[in-house]
This record gives sequence, structure tokens and C-alpha cells, in this order.
Amino acid sequence: MRGKKVLAVILTGALTASLSLTAFAGQWQKDENGWWWQEDDGSYPVNTVKFIDADSDGTGEGYYFDENGYVYRCTVAGDESVGLSLDAWLSTQLPQKTGDQVQHNEGYNPEHPLANKIDEWGLRVPVDYYGFSIIGSESLQARLTGQMDYYNYLDIANFAPLVDGMYVAERNGTTFYVDEESYNAQKEREQIIYEWFCNWLNSMDFENMTEAQRANEIIKVLQKSSYDYEGEYTANLVNEPYQEYYAILIEHSGVCRDFAVTACALAKALGLRSATDTYKSIQTNHLNYFIEVDGNVYKGSNNAFSFTSPVTDPIILSFLN
Repeated sequence: MRGKKVLAVILTGALTASLSLTAFAGQWQKDENGWWWQEDDGSYPVNTVKFIDADSDGTGEGYYFDENGYVYRCTVAGDESVGLSLDAWLSTQLPQKTGDQVQHNEGYNPEHPLANKIDEWGLRVPVDYYGFSIIGSESLQARLTGQMDYYNYLDIANFAPLVDGMYVAERNGTTFYVDEESYNAQKEREQIIYEWFCNWLNSMDFENMTEAQRANEIIKVLQKSSYDYEGEYTANLVNEPYQEYYAILIEHSGVCRDFAVTACALAKALGLRSATDTYKSIQTNHLNYFIEVDGNVYKGSNNAFSFTSPVTDPIILSFLN
């Protein structure tokens, strides 16, 4: 059996309505649809969070089990079994709000934490250009910076009627067709990532930190995630909204692209220039990222980033933004 952290990020596709309970009790069990936890009496947790000390190390981790009893994701360490709704469980995946205990500059808005840095850090979203996005997406960046007029304009539901299950919208000469299910999935994921960024930014006085201190906050986030060597989680999320950010910030497991894209989003949110070496990734089959700190550019790979050996590659330096 693989470790708990890996087991907890398995997301299965089609799930059966029942499980075949033929294995030993009190253990992780697996079939073609995924993993579940079988109790001593042969039952299994369903649609709940349960803290399990599966390896008897004295510490239980919380796992969310879906309506069919398959493990969905890992939550937080704990010492007792509790029942949580999915919404309540999602809140445990986000950094806890500590903004009330952190001194921020005058006019700081915890719902739009980057509003005071729009122009200083180049976070203004251009209305006449579709595709501008560094902190996750145009709409996510608009919310974090308080550019709500732009956010409301961007929201397809605010200016396009739902016809035959499809939203149809015109923007900058382009027609967009979005089905209701995809739209709702996008909005749901955006909310989760938005809350993560708000809680992260609210938890520190980033406005008055040095660039090195801000970079260290990014390192802390990346080091919480591990590389998904077997692709059991990320392989299923290629077309999911915000999949790179969700993999690293919420699931804490991803591949090189997930780490690189997320690192650049975190850097932009903290006013640091960054880039990836996409032009090399085709040859190397690996995507690195680069963050500028106090005039020097440093290379990062997956969850490893440190202030050593500044990068001088002129191509990389030209890509910084």
C-alpha cells in the first residue's frame, strides 16, 4: 500500500453504486474504481470525513469519502472521526484566515487584498484584450485587485442569455459558447482558488515585506506539495478549470507544469517578476520557472527553489514579466 498522502489524492472517474467487501477489515482496500477504508465490521465510511491512523503512527489524517465510499481527498491532521459536508471540508483545504492578526496598510481590503498594488505591481487588467492572465485568470485577478466593473463585464452570465443550455456571448469581436455545466464548474473552481489567495495574502503583511521575504512565502507554499510521479491525480485534470493551481494549492500534488504555472501566479501576486522556460520544455520534457528577487533571477524546479546561482540566460531574462 502506498502512503496516505498519495492515496488521498486519487480521484476516480465513474464510480459504482456499491463495493465488493471481500478484503481484510480495518485496512485500505482498492478495486478498479478507487480506494476505500473498510472497518472492522465490514462497513465503510460514506459521504463524510473520517480521521484514520492507518499506519499506527499516532497521528490520524482526515479523508473525505464520497457517496459511494471511495476516498476523495485528504484533509487535515486530527485525532477523531468527524462528519463534514463537502463545503465544510473544502474550507479545511484553505489557509486559515489570519488577516485580523496581521497589520496591513491603510485601506487594505481582505476581499480584494491586491487593490493597493494594482499599478505598482502591474495588475491592471486591460478591458480590450482577451487572454491576459497571470494570477490564474482575468476574472480571478480582477477579484483579487478589486476591479469589479471589469469582473462583472467578463462574467458571461451577466451579459449573455442562457439558450438551449448554452451561454452565447460576444467579446472583442469573438463569439463564445459555454455550456451551463462547464460555466458552473469554472465558477466553482474559481471561488476555491480565489478564497485560497485571499486567505494566503491576508495571513501576511506582504505590502511591507522585502522581495526576499515574499519569495520565501512562495517557497513555503510550493514545499507543501509533492511531485505526482504516477500522474494518478493530474492526468485526470488536463481539461479541468484552474487545474494547475488546484493541483498545487489544494491537492498538494502535481507535475512540473503545475508547479511552474502556480509559482509564476504566486510571484505575480506578490509583485515579483517571473517566467518559465517553455521554449526548452519541448526538448527537455520538463518545465522550470524563474523568479526575480532583488535584481537577480533564480531557477525553480517543481517544489525546489532557492537563492543560489543567479540565472543569466538572456532568453529567460527577456521573458520575465
